[in-house]
Amino acid sequence: MNKSVTGVLLLICSCTLTAAPQEVVPGGVQIEDADTLLVEVAGVSYRVQLPDIDAPENTANPKLQRDIERTGLDAEALLALGRRADEGLRDLLRDFAPYQLHFDPDNRDRYGRVPGELVNAAGQQLSLRLVEEGYAVPVVNTDPLRQAALDAAASAARAGGRGLWGTQSDNFARWAQPAEATAK
Repeated sequence: MNKSVTGVLLLICSCTLTAAPQEVVPGGVQIEDADTLLVEVAGVSYRVQLPDIDAPENTANPKLQRDIERTGLDAEALLALGRRADEGLRDLLRDFAPYQLHFDPDNRDRYGRVPGELVNAAGQQLSLRLVEEGYAVPVVNTDPLRQAALDAAASAARAGGRGLWGTQSDNFARWAQPAEATAK
């Protein structure tokens, strides 16, 4: 994607964030899986769900079982995708700091996670970067501008063979197709 277009889309997307930003100290982020983080803010740990994306599971859980059923892939193939997505996220986080967490600590999803976005000093959103790098896919969103940015990032990642689109494209395509149509 053209860098100036990406910058404009990031600016538009950042305007849609409604949560107050909180500084996150270095080392204050742990990966649960590629779309769920454990983030420490002011001495309190939060399970944070990155917004509007889905990434493959890295452990056996009910979602992995649903992914097995809908894709026809076995657990090991799907877990390999999840482990590689985690590695991609780890690599992104290394160069992403310093960052802030935009979230509302009182807002929880059905799994008890706090929806939130990590945003770095350049204004980049971690969820969009994960899609751009091919480690996650967008899910249906009610904000058309954000949806357009995520969809464009996913198309570019797929066309460019980035991340899982390049290293495990057949399995990732089988996993991603249904995931793109339904949210977690």
